[in-house]
Amino acid sequence: MRTGKKSENTGGKKPSDNTEYEVEHIVGKRKNSGTTEYEVKWKGYGKKYNTWEPASNLKNCTEALRRFNLDKE
Repeated sequence: MRTGKKSENTGGKKPSDNTEYEVEHIVGKRKNSGTTEYEVKWKGYGKKYNTWEPASNLKNCTEALRRFNLDKE
């Protein structure tokens, strides 16, 4: 299973640090203040719920990252 930590707007409530969501695929890549971030499409969520995640949040989805990087070559 490809999982990652999802940043989300929780309406002021603190999200659980252990919550993981399944990654459907990686959509994009950018640098933000020197940090590499990936735009993630989450399984079971529409495109409007895509989030930009630092690579450190995506340690369990190496296959999705590999496929994204191969497609961009």
